[in-house]
Order: sequence, then structure tokens, then C-alpha cells
Amino acid sequence: MVGATAITLLVQGLDLLASLPGMPTYAPSVLSYAVYALVLIVVVLFMPHGLVPAVSGRLSRKRARTPYR
Repeated sequence: MVGATAITLLVQGLDLLASLPGMPTYAPSVLSYAVYALVLIVVVLFMPHGLVPAVSGRLSRKRARTPYR
């Protein structure tokens, strides 16, 4: 759910960016597909179990390192 939401927001933001004045007419589709492909490759390589386990694991490791006051 979180990953799908993140991808949807990313694609919508890229569509908005690509539709700015001065951008070519094919920019929205090219930017969307290119960035989607890059994000998909990065997620598969570095977060094979998904976004939520990667973030929660990182947060729990950070909490374990911080001393209690």
C-alpha cells in the first residue's frame, strides 16, 4: 500500500513537472516511464522485501543506537 501510494505520488509530481511551459509534448510520458523504471530497479535491488520493512528496520536500528536519557 505504501509503495503504491509513493509511486502514484511520484508519477503525479513528474507529470506536473513535465507539463510546465517549455517542456516538449512527450515529456510527461518519458519522465514517468523513465523514473518509474529507475525506482522499480532501485527498490528491487536495495529493498527486496518492500518499503515498510526497510524503513521500520532502519528506524529500529536507529533507536537501538540512541542512548536513553
